[in-house]
Amino acid sequence: MGGGARYGYGMWEARQIGVVEKELFFDALPPAFDGLRIIHLSDLNTSGFGPVEQRLRRLLQDIPADLLVATGDFKATLSTPE
Repeated sequence: MGGGARYGYGMWEARQIGVVEKELFFDALPPAFDGLRIIHLSDLNTSGFGPVEQRLRRLLQDIPADLLVATGDFKATLSTPE
């Protein structure tokens, strides 16, 4: 696959954002955690706040959650102090 095709696939994949809701049950869960709602974001591969990130924000803004966890791949630009 050439560079252009890989870039095009990456752009297509970045737009495949969706929400999947799962309810999990644990027999030994302490009562304090009953009903805890967690948003898990993974492998976003974002490096700014463009159209994909704005869409993600719109998707998440009305979802009630107690905790947001972000895992996976991240793109970042590191800068050193001058």
